[in-house]
Amino acid sequence: MEELLKKGYQVRATDLPDADSRFVEGLDCELAPADLLDRDQARAVMEGVDRVIHTAARMVFYLDRESYERANYRVTVNTCEAAARAGVKSFVHFSTADTYGPPHPSPAREDHPQRPNSLYGIMKTYGERAAFGIHRGKGLPLSVLRPCVVYGPRCTYTTGLFLAVPAMLRELGIRKIPLPARGFIGHFIHAEDCAGAAVFLMEDQRSVGEALQHLGRHTPLPG
Repeated sequence: MEELLKKGYQVRATDLPDADSRFVEGLDCELAPADLLDRDQARAVMEGVDRVIHTAARMVFYLDRESYERANYRVTVNTCEAAARAGVKSFVHFSTADTYGPPHPSPAREDHPQRPNSLYGIMKTYGERAAFGIHRGKGLPLSVLRPCVVYGPRCTYTTGLFLAVPAMLRELGIRKIPLPARGFIGHFIHAEDCAGAAVFLMEDQRSVGEALQHLGRHTPLPG
């Protein structure tokens, strides 16, 4: 949101009516609460909008399949259909590098087969494919961004994982973990870089109809 405001865009932000919106207080933007599972509410949010960056999703490790399907597939379908009906000029959909599953080799190219091995990755893959279907069938000017692990301001999922794993291992009595000789290699992208990539795709018509990765830095993990 801050990246769009810096570039002079008028911004309409949406989230669930009961979502914590304190971080947008003081920002020069319109807040339009909506439940995107409701088609009428999704259409209302799109009225008067000409560009969309769609980030709505859930990634919580304990969610069941139905919850992942609602948040990462059905919401995507409703939002894409509403945007196509509104005639938007650009639609950037946030997918994930998790749609590849365990890639070999790493990093994987964009054309690497998608073989997700988690409920989150599976439902994000279904959502992405549905978005491309609406692109082909209804002319939605779609660009897909597949970021790797995002870190930075207001990111909670990754932080929680890294804090929880050592505690879980300690409770199991594990005091020393053998590591590969070269250590673990992970791909991380800062939230601000991810936002910049989304805005770039939104403004660049060459990305329409394409899915692009954003891997960030190739970073050895400590340990």
